[in-house]
Amino acid sequence: MPDLLAMPLPDGVGELLDGQALVTAEWSLRLAGGSAAVRPHLTFWIGGRGHPGNAAAFAAVGRLLGRLDAPQAMRRVQLALADVSVRQGVAVVGREAVSLYVHSARAGGGPDRYRAYKRRGDAVTASAYTFERFETAARAREARAHVHPALRRQFGELLRDARLIDRSGWWRRRAEQVCITYPWLPPVDRVVGLGGDMAGLEPYRRSHLRHVSLAGRGAESPAVTLYFSGPLTATPWPRTFADVQARVDESARVLNGAIEGR
Repeated sequence: MPDLLAMPLPDGVGELLDGQALVTAEWSLRLAGGSAAVRPHLTFWIGGRGHPGNAAAFAAVGRLLGRLDAPQAMRRVQLALADVSVRQGVAVVGREAVSLYVHSARAGGGPDRYRAYKRRGDAVTASAYTFERFETAARAREARAHVHPALRRQFGELLRDARLIDRSGWWRRRAEQVCITYPWLPPVDRVVGLGGDMAGLEPYRRSHLRHVSLAGRGAESPAVTLYFSGPLTATPWPRTFADVQARVDESARVLNGAIEGR
């Protein structure tokens, strides 16, 4: 996509989301062949567990889906799940809403649910994510079987970080994706196991990531994707893709410093 970083955000994103409670933005890099390419997706997450502004925020998500001409099926799902949602996210490519993400709580307790609703023309396909904690090195090694065969060695390298075993876990989407979570938002050049890709990542070495996603065993190609996220707390609202990147990087850096006690 030409001039991706200079691309203005779609009409309505700032108007509808600016000032809402707990807005977090996310951008991502796809790694392949020793190079890193920024993906054209921007995802805006709204809400947070127990926050009093959730009802209004999720209404704003519904209006945003309407402004971006999202399929009716996607808009119905968003409305139906608003009352049980912990967070909702909208992924935007260009001026189109391509995915709705819903993190919801189960009535009566039990594990939270995380689902993705992806646009396929006028239709919407749904998929569920499951989360497991690593807890022990043995359990972490068991997760390796879910990763694309070409990426299993790299997955093992990532798991050399003892902090992951103690404090984190992984999301799985069917046989298509395995996503490791880094709650402390480390800079790229401090992530154990990414060393082989650092040549392509040099421009992003100080960006603070949230997830490393590896293609699952059923995926067509062995892709690795890095996800960067952070709250949009400062004003004014970002105007371009590059503005979002800069704001995310800065807020993630501040959060990492607070977590690490700096």
